[in-house]
Amino acid sequence: MTKIAFYGPFMKGLKLNKELGESKHIGSYTTEPEFSMFKLKSDEPAITLDGRTSIVMDVYEVKPSIIKQVINAQKGCISKKDLDKNTFNRKIIQTPFGRTLVYVYNKNTSKLKKLIYGDWKEHSLRTGIKNYI
Repeated sequence: MTKIAFYGPFMKGLKLNKELGESKHIGSYTTEPEFSMFKLKSDEPAITLDGRTSIVMDVYEVKPSIIKQVINAQKGCISKKDLDKNTFNRKIIQTPFGRTLVYVYNKNTSKLKKLIYGDWKEHSLRTGIKNYI
């Protein structure tokens, strides 16, 4: 099992959470203010490691088969050799639950809407994005 921190539609109670199958929810937490969060055109969030925003995340233990079949395909994280081609790349961050993978946006953010707060569930409620199941 691999620990993964989610900050978007894979979070508990959101639309893609069911795709995690029997993955175990370890807990939720808010990061230190070291990220930036953006809204993609697909009405999903992306984060980068170069900011001053705290991000609300859910941490799960996920089976390798689910990572390969569901998460990597959803996040456009396909190539391990040519990382520049990926939409998202996996990075290891320290969480209250230990070292954890997180998917970080790997494309230009200059034309994306930067969010001033890092709680995707709250953003979805405020803006009417259909993220809840």
